[in-house]
Amino acid sequence: MGFNVNSIFNLFFEKNPILQLNNTNMTTSEEQWYPKGYFPLVVRVTDRKQNDEAPDEGCSMDYSLSAEDCLNRFVRKAQEKYDMRMKDGSKRLGAMVAEAVVAVPFPDRELIRIELNVFASEMDDICGEADRFEFYMQSDF
Repeated sequence: MGFNVNSIFNLFFEKNPILQLNNTNMTTSEEQWYPKGYFPLVVRVTDRKQNDEAPDEGCSMDYSLSAEDCLNRFVRKAQEKYDMRMKDGSKRLGAMVAEAVVAVPFPDRELIRIELNVFASEMDDICGEADRFEFYMQSDF
């Protein structure tokens, strides 16, 4: 009795559907944290003036802002305009950097970039100095 390689191959993968050669089951949006039709992004804010040893330096108009404060303000403002989903909240990566992974509906992916640029300009006005905070956004694919 001879064995057909194709029948053994099909039998093995029918019983082990996770083990597929092209891993298509790992790239579907059903297994991602964001809903289907959403575009994942990483948003990062860096405070260029603050260092690890010094406490937060205040901005003009009696504001005391850190990178994490700016990131959280941006996310709240963006969630008022867009259906933005955030994964696991924001993370502080040291005293100077905060990061969040978010997802927006695919048609809004460019609008959220514009929103970040407008927000960065507003933070420059609040702080009274240009480029204190660096705002960065990239795809999370």
